[in-house]
Amino acid sequence: MRHLLDFVRWPSLLWGMITTTERIPLTALLETQSRSKIARKLGVEPSTVTRWARGETLPDARRLIDLARLLHVSLDLIDLGPAK
Repeated sequence: MRHLLDFVRWPSLLWGMITTTERIPLTALLETQSRSKIARKLGVEPSTVTRWARGETLPDARRLIDLARLLHVSLDLIDLGPAK
């Protein structure tokens, strides 16, 4: 499992903000907090977050925006993976 900070290019930690030139996989972002906590804060079932983490399904646009806010990540840095 890769940690979110694996994607940060040091010394790009500036003013408490993470900056990166790479996109961060959604699956890696979902590993930064417990799935049940993410599910509770987004108002979905934990099994839904598990399916997102496995790449079986993707969050809808509203949930993706909320997820980015929850994890303090810019939406344009989230890599959803290859189109299916």
